[in-house]
Formats: sequence, C-alpha cells, structure tokens
Amino acid sequence: MKFFIDAQLPRQITATFTELGHQAIHARELPDGNDTKDEEILEILDIDIVIVSKDSDFYHSALIRGKPAKLVYVKVPNQSRKVIVELFKRSAPKLIELLSQHNILQLEMENIISII
Repeated sequence: MKFFIDAQLPRQITATFTELGHQAIHARELPDGNDTKDEEILEILDIDIVIVSKDSDFYHSALIRGKPAKLVYVKVPNQSRKVIVELFKRSAPKLIELLSQHNILQLEMENIISII
C-alpha cells in the first residue's frame, strides 16, 4: 500500500508505514510542500494511495465524492507529536488490515472505526 501523510500530522508517521513494508510520503515532500491545496493533492496523488489526514475536508470529500478512494481520518484531540507518532505505531498494523476491506477509517485515541 501507499500512504500520503497530510501536513498537520508528524512526518515521523511515514517511517511507521515504511517499516511495515509500505510506501509513504509526507505533504512536505510535494512540490509546494505544506502549501499544496487539498484539490491539488487529490489530482497529484495516485488513485490507489491512502490519504492519512486530520482534515475534515478530505473526510467529507471521501463520503460525498468518493475522493480520496481510501482515507484514514484522524480524529483525535490536540496531542503532542510524540503521542500521535505512538498512536500510529500502535495502530498501523490494524489500519493496514482494515484498509484491505474498507475505504474510510476513523482513527481515534482508543478506537478505529470503519466508516465505509
């Protein structure tokens, strides 16, 4: 699987997915970095990439338009980078497993919810 980690999430999350044998890119690696607009991200990225984001615009777009096709919507209160990275280290294997069966997942501090 390929993962795109949105700008408001720590860059270290990419390492979590690559250590599990997947490809991952952070928003800072795009040509316009963190200034890349959501619509541009959807156009630039592969159809089969999983977007990982706290941005509710991606969530609503996935529900209404089906873009992105795969999304991990991170719905957690403000936390330190360290806490977020640890959350992904703990949750990544289950996220990967669930993404083979579901298109939209909601990641919370203690739960992963399958939306679609």
